[in-house]
Amino acid sequence: MTASREALAWSEPARPPVQWTGVVVAIAVAAWVAVLVVVFNMALAEVKFWLVPITNVVAVGGLAPTVWSWRGRLVLRFLNCPRFCAASL
Repeated sequence: MTASREALAWSEPARPPVQWTGVVVAIAVAAWVAVLVVVFNMALAEVKFWLVPITNVVAVGGLAPTVWSWRGRLVLRFLNCPRFCAASL
């Protein structure tokens, strides 16, 4: 093997181009959830205003341990549907 082939054999593989679909979906879901939270809080404020901060604290307190445990998990970013659908049959 020549020196250039040896250098290429130990180099990192080329990274694929960034796929922006996940970013677009994440932004759309975040916007939808934000709208739902605001609308729910506005409806709850019409009933009793002091329920709004209490329900928000309870919701965040309930979600925090789950979200904290997810921080080390791998994320399946792109799902190849034909292969996935064929494998699930």
